Order: sequence, then C-alpha cells, then structure tokens
Amino acid sequence: MTGRHANPDEHPQAGRHGLSTPGVRVLLAVTAVIVLVFLLVPAAPGPRVHPESWGCQNNLRQLAVALINYESTRGEFPPAYTVDDAGNRLHSWRSLLLPYLDRPDLCERIDFKKPWDDPVNAEVLAAMPEVYRCPGLPGSVDASMTTYCVVVGPEFVFKGADGTRVDDLLDGANETLLVVEVSSDHAVQWMSPEDIDEQTILQLLQNKKVTHPGRLIAAYADGRIESLPLELQADELHDLLTIAGEKQDTE
Repeated sequence: MTGRHANPDEHPQAGRHGLSTPGVRVLLAVTAVIVLVFLLVPAAPGPRVHPESWGCQNNLRQLAVALINYESTRGEFPPAYTVDDAGNRLHSWRSLLLPYLDRPDLCERIDFKKPWDDPVNAEVLAAMPEVYRCPGLPGSVDASMTTYCVVVGPEFVFKGADGTRVDDLLDGANETLLVVEVSSDHAVQWMSPEDIDEQTILQLLQNKKVTHPGRLIAAYADGRIESLPLELQADELHDLLTIAGEKQDTE
C-alpha cells in the first residue's frame, strides 16, 4: 500500500523546518566541492612541520629513489666520486645521478674526463637542479651549493671511488643510511666530489647544528625518509652508516 507522501515530487518541502529540494541540491553541490578539494590538494605537513622541512624531505626522497634506480640499473650504487688514472677526484655522485633525476640533458653537457670545476663544466655548475637545494637554506648560500651529502667511509655504502651493491647491505636497506642533510656551513658545490665523514655528522648531531630545528633529515637505502634524533649515540650512528653494523657487533 502506497503512503500519502510516498512521491517526493508532490511535496517539495520535507517538512515545516526541512530543506527545499533546491536547498538540498545546493548543499550536495557544496559538499561535493569540499570532497574534491580534499582529494586534489596534496596533504600539507602537520602544524609542527615547517614547509621548508616538508620540501626538504621531498628532495631527499627523490634522491633516494634515484639512487635506488641507479643501483637497480647498473648493479651498484654510484661511487662517492670518480677519479682519473692518477687517483685525482673528478666528479661527484650527484652528477652521475642526473639521468635518474630526469636531467639527462645536464649530464650530457658534462665533460667527465675533466675535473668538475674545469671551465668547460662551468655552465652546468651554474645550473644546479632544484632537487639539490633545500628550501630552508638562506639566500646568502650560493645557488650552486647543496647540503645533501653522503657519508664516506670504508665500511659504508659510499666508500670512495668504488660502488656498493644492495646485496652488500647485510643489515638490510631499511637499516642503512644513504643521504643526509648537513648544515649550511658544511654546504658544498653540488658537482664537487666532496661530502662528509662520520665524525662530521656526529658533531652536527652533538652541536645541534642542523638546518631544520630539532631534526637532521636523512634518507635510507629503502627510500624511507626519517629525522635522526639529535641525541643519537655514536655507536647507533655507526650501525646506521655501516653496511653490516649489527652483524659485525654480534659476531
């Protein structure tokens, strides 16, 4: 049996205090717009995360993914630097990574047989990709300087002129650091075959000399981005840097 008010078309009002049909349509349209905005606009960082820190994390994530793709394609991570026949340093891993950052055009313009600071490479040096620039760096820092470095050491992923395979990471990619952000006073020319050592990063943590307040942002070999606690102990840092830190401790 059909009720008296079964046909909504016969009753444009839902009741004395209800919304009219046009009103309902407007409300639904507004709701749809709000939902669409939430879907299309990227999630913003939390209230305690500065936009510069958020942008820096995105940069490091791109670098980590590029390094992982480099290893997947070539069978090993890039060396920290290339050398000539006499052992002199020529170029940085940052230059070798360009094709994996969608900048093969820059890579093709580099003369890798000549040093990074040779005049023939000057134009590329002045064209540093934005991914190497932390948004939080003060404008006083030269536009060709980067604060994204690897930690170089004989037991680490980046040994020097030799590459490392992902299979060599006995602790697992999720327990091994790839790239860290250093303070602005440790910034280097992005093409320079210069990075940092273990002692330098330890001092940065101990002295709390970081670009972003309370955090030193780092990328792991699995692509994960995390903030290293400034209270990190020397042995804990060493385990994260070595490719077999915990394994060696238990032997």
